[in-house]
Amino acid sequence: MNKRCSFLEHVVSQIGLSNVQVKRERAEKLGQDVSFRESFDVAVARAVAEMRILAEYCLPLVRTGGIFVAAKGHDPQEEVQSAERAIQLMGASLLQIYYVDSHSKHGQRTAIICLKDKSTPKKYPRDPGTPAKVPL
Repeated sequence: MNKRCSFLEHVVSQIGLSNVQVKRERAEKLGQDVSFRESFDVAVARAVAEMRILAEYCLPLVRTGGIFVAAKGHDPQEEVQSAERAIQLMGASLLQIYYVDSHSKHGQRTAIICLKDKSTPKKYPRDPGTPAKVPL
């Protein structure tokens, strides 16, 4: 995590962004912290976990009316279907699946976009490590 955060801090500094703060913390902890919980317009995640896990990591950070964007592979339909319950439990709904042509060796990629419809119940996100070990 330190290497990724150091890179992001470098980028923020080089670009000269003044309204960006890099946090070295687990999403599950930030999602329970009142100063971060439901305070962001947008949360973005790369394809580091299943959609149902990413939903529990990110949606508690998004305000009602905000969006969550998850980068995924070329055919996310099955993964999105298995994540529908988790997305709804977090107070969101699937808004759009956006297909993006990529010139990389991986070919077409997708962006899964969810709209935060209502507040996430206080019990989410669960304790660090739990979403990955016991997905919703």
